[in-house]
Amino acid sequence: MPAAILLIWPQPVLGIFGDEFTQAATALRILVVGQMFHLLTGPSGYLLTMPRHEKPLNITLVLSLFCLILLLLILSPEYGATGAALAATTALVLNKLMCVFLAARNLQIPMLLVLAR
Repeated sequence: MPAAILLIWPQPVLGIFGDEFTQAATALRILVVGQMFHLLTGPSGYLLTMPRHEKPLNITLVLSLFCLILLLLILSPEYGATGAALAATTALVLNKLMCVFLAARNLQIPMLLVLAR
């Protein structure tokens, strides 16, 4: 419900903090979509830490970090806050996809079961 409010009416919510914040409506929508994807993929990262599969998790975190830094350097100067939000969401989605794949492969769990809660 809060995500739907932020996706449909970001300007009134951001307007609470001041008129200058309403310009970040697109960035807020992008970040909300990324967090919704994060919620949909479930605890895939935690699954990798419990049975001693920390090394693949660390690799995914480092790759996501490099992706984030690269995209921030490329997108932020041109697109500002929207580019930074897009970079952060892309890195998050990449990280979660790798975690789901590695949890399914390393733990021999069907991928749909990794996504289930």
